Formats: sequence, C-alpha cells, structure tokens
Amino acid sequence: MCCGANNYYTSFFYGQGSWFHKKDRFFKYNNLDLLCDKDQFPEKYDKVIVGADNFFWGYTDKDLFKQAFETLDTLPDPLQKRLEIYFTGTSHSPYMISDQTYYDKLFDKHISIITNQDDIGILYHI
Repeated sequence: MCCGANNYYTSFFYGQGSWFHKKDRFFKYNNLDLLCDKDQFPEKYDKVIVGADNFFWGYTDKDLFKQAFETLDTLPDPLQKRLEIYFTGTSHSPYMISDQTYYDKLFDKHISIITNQDDIGILYHI
C-alpha cells in the first residue's frame, strides 16, 4: 500500500467526474493514493439528473459516503493513518437532497428542543 508524507493513506471521494476543474490532475500531481469518482460507482446507486436536458449531477451525498465506506472497507490496513477528502454535491445549486422530507422533520425535531430563542434565530440565518 502506498503512503505519502507522514505515512498517511490519502483518498478523495467525489460523486462527479474528477476531470472537472482538473481535480484528477491536481491529486495525481500530489501523489494521492486513491481517487474515487463517478466512474467507480456501481449501478446500484441512483444518478442525480437535473434540468430539462437531463444533466448528470453526480450521486447523492448518502450514496457518496456509502461508496466511500465500501471502498475503505477493502483497504488492507484499517488502522493505518488516513486523510480522506469528501467533495459533496448538495452544497451546490440545485441543492438536490435525497429524502428531504425526512431531514426537514429531523431538523424541526432538533430545533424544537432548543430553549434559547437567540440560538434558533442563528440557525435560520446560516
């Protein structure tokens, strides 16, 4: 198994194509050990398709992490020091979130237990 500086195993997980903005070149130049982008996702994961032209937008964050954990489980030394970088898609327009109703309810549940109204105001202005 390869290791970079300080014996860290480095990996980058991305639900889209790593060619975009030349991320693949950047990581190759910096001797990344593992690059996992859309090309490594198996068929079982649903693609996020947006717009009238059915543009492929990558994979959901949930599937990104599932794929990453499945991949990491195959590493021969689970105790090795690692640096894992995750580039998620939901932090970018059009903000496609799977199971949004579930997460909206979960957010409301957590908000309901906050007693300081100033804290609630801060959360809604993020």
